Amino acid sequence: MEKYNLVFSKMVLHYLEDIESTIRKVYLSLNTNGVSILSIQHPVLTSCMASAAQGGNRTNWIVDHYFHTGIRSEPWIGKKVDKYNRTIEDYFQCLSQTGFRVDALRECAPSPEYFASKGEYERRRRIPLFLVSCCSKPL
Repeated sequence: MEKYNLVFSKMVLHYLEDIESTIRKVYLSLNTNGVSILSIQHPVLTSCMASAAQGGNRTNWIVDHYFHTGIRSEPWIGKKVDKYNRTIEDYFQCLSQTGFRVDALRECAPSPEYFASKGEYERRRRIPLFLVSCCSKPL
């Protein structure tokens, strides 16, 4: 098996039913001191799909059933997309139990310079959209 210094996973894990085997494979594919950067849709968004059903530029979000992990179906561009809700703790435990050291965890707070208006920036500051972890394979 080839070994890598960096493995990057962008917005994938929340679509997978079994993340344990995927994270284990990522861990095994890394060299010692290798780094893995994983991004997911934030669990406050995958916990309840009622807000997604509203469509459009929402000004409020429903967070419900956060601790009830499992599959959720979300409307997206005229179809249904399945996602798996897990808590931040679930992701952290999976990474730690695999052997990863979690070096950083970010919720990607927005920066005003990336928005055309103050109103849109303020709307985006109301809820986290993403969760990104930077993990390493220790000696």
